[in-house]
Amino acid sequence: MKRLISLTITILISNLILSAQIVLEHTYPVPPDQTFPGICRLEKGGEKWFIPDVDNHRIDLYNLDYTLYKTINIPTQPNQYYGVMFISDKLFDLDDALEFMVVDFYQTRVMVYKEDGSILFAEGDSANPAKVAYGEPIINTTGGTKMVIGV
Repeated sequence: MKRLISLTITILISNLILSAQIVLEHTYPVPPDQTFPGICRLEKGGEKWFIPDVDNHRIDLYNLDYTLYKTINIPTQPNQYYGVMFISDKLFDLDDALEFMVVDFYQTRVMVYKEDGSILFAEGDSANPAKVAYGEPIINTTGGTKMVIGV
C-alpha cells in the first residue's frame, strides 16, 4: 500500500513539473551590447515590455500582446554607457506622463526624466559621483517612498 501511495505521489509531482515548462513566446530585436528587455507596471497603461536602445537614445514600450505602445526619446547622455530603470507613470510625480531613471554605468550620475525630456531629478557628476543603492534603490516605506543614492 505504501508503494502504491508513493508511486501515485511521484506520478502527480512529475505531471506538475512537466506542465510547468518555459515556452518562448516572442523575441525582440535588441542591438548588440544593449540592455536587456524588461517589464514595467504603469498605473494607467498596465504592464508593458520595455527595450532601452542606447545607440538610438530611445525606449520602446510594448503591450503584452507585443504591439508597440509608445517610444520615448532619451536625452543625450555624456557617455554611451548607461542604463534605464524605473519606467513609471506615478513613481516620481503625480501626472499621467511617463518618467524614467537613467543611471550612468560609471556611477557618476543619476537622472530622472519625464517622457518629454525635462529633468525631474539630477544628482552627481565626475567630481561628486552619485551611486544608486544595490537591491532596492526605490522602496515604499511607512514613511513614504524613498530613493537611496550615495553622493
